[in-house]
Amino acid sequence: MTFPQSQPSQRLEIGTSPRPRTTLARRTTYVTERTAAWIAERAAEPEPWFLQCSYPDPHYPFTPPGRYADMFSPADMELPATFWDPHDRSPEHLRRITSQRGQLNAAPMLQSPDERQFRHAAAAEYGAIALIDDGIATVLAELERSDQADNTVVIFTSDHGDMFGDHGLILKMYAHYGGCIRVPLTVAGPSLGTGRTQAMVNSVDLGETILELCGVDSYYGSQGRSMVPALRDPAAGLRETLLIEEDQIRDGLRAGVQPRMRTVLTADARMTRYQNLDYGELYDLSADPDELENRWTDPATAGLRQDMSDVLAEMMIACADPSFRPDYVA
Repeated sequence: MTFPQSQPSQRLEIGTSPRPRTTLARRTTYVTERTAAWIAERAAEPEPWFLQCSYPDPHYPFTPPGRYADMFSPADMELPATFWDPHDRSPEHLRRITSQRGQLNAAPMLQSPDERQFRHAAAAEYGAIALIDDGIATVLAELERSDQADNTVVIFTSDHGDMFGDHGLILKMYAHYGGCIRVPLTVAGPSLGTGRTQAMVNSVDLGETILELCGVDSYYGSQGRSMVPALRDPAAGLRETLLIEEDQIRDGLRAGVQPRMRTVLTADARMTRYQNLDYGELYDLSADPDELENRWTDPATAGLRQDMSDVLAEMMIACADPSFRPDYVA
């Protein structure tokens, strides 16, 4: 998908890019090869090690290389259940973007593809993911080959999600639907259990988790919570609420300020507030898990909105820097 310098009425183009189609193969394969080689080099060393293997992909432009380009057919791609969300009660910026379905909109990143565009992008994205799957298999195989697998904790996750058709949107920014704020997370290693947990966790919890798994003390001011209890017992609870923060540079919300979004999420509800805007989002997830009915202005959910606002305020207070000399007075 390319976003040329043009007027917002220009049509989105899927699967084309000024960059060579081999770029994806080069950077994904490079990360895989360097990671496997680094692991092999550590096999003879007695000291423990930490390695971050970070793939830039899957990412637009959706141009997987070689056999991965045709591995999946656009015709086989299913539309998400919320693809045709009418956005009757959605925030103004989401209504504006989806009203231009199939066209390049002025807001950076978040776009609204038509059905053809989505199917082609999804097929290409699956190909890019398959390339990464093969890369991860190579990395794990090197752990086994070098006899380090039984003494290594492996964490697989992502920095963010992608709408990818949910609610008729694609990419990210300015949207805190589940497609963007839910990310994959798999942890495997010695002394850990097996199974799937429904515990609520945050990316900020990764640091505390790694410290505990490595037998290293935490540090003053850490806002994370170790996930180890849930890794050993899937029934263990960790958090009742999550805070999601998004700050951007470009005013894609037309709020007159650099966009700031704050979301509080519980098992039963999600509320999002936007700086300098008089609208927001409120979803009763127990009754509306697909987030199709924004209840922000509904008198029937005024109590829920107040409760979520109180939770948001408490969480923002809890995230303040607790150091004795915070940087803003140092």
